[in-house]
Amino acid sequence: MRRIRYGLNMGSSEIIRAMRNRAGFTQAELARRSGISLAEIGAYERGTREPLCSTLMRLADACGERQSSSLSALM
Repeated sequence: MRRIRYGLNMGSSEIIRAMRNRAGFTQAELARRSGISLAEIGAYERGTREPLCSTLMRLADACGERQSSSLSALM
């Protein structure tokens, strides 16, 4: 697993998009791997919905990221 190193000034939408892009996934692929709907992924990335902590962890796991203190600080 890769270690997440994102700045604390990044919002959850930016972190989700960055994790997905770093993994090389489309939103559809991330939805399939995480079990979270495509509509929800899009809403999280647009910032129109805020994910729960458990959702952020599922997305990080699906992207092959290891949760770091940077991601934990958002929660």
